[in-house]
Amino acid sequence: MDIEKRIEKARKAVRESVGQHRAIAEALGVHYNWVRKFASGALVEPGAVKFAKLEAWLAKNGPD
Repeated sequence: MDIEKRIEKARKAVRESVGQHRAIAEALGVHYNWVRKFASGALVEPGAVKFAKLEAWLAKNGPD
């Protein structure tokens, strides 16, 4: 899967994880606003390390 599709898949999963944004931020070691901006699409390039952490978190904890 190309990176754009992976980002959109993760963005959708984060949007569906309403109520867990603070937990996601804590797990990734990022500010809550990063998660909100990513979910809204305002953050176009999330950064490779942060995105990899997000994908790993979603694989374990994200919506089905």
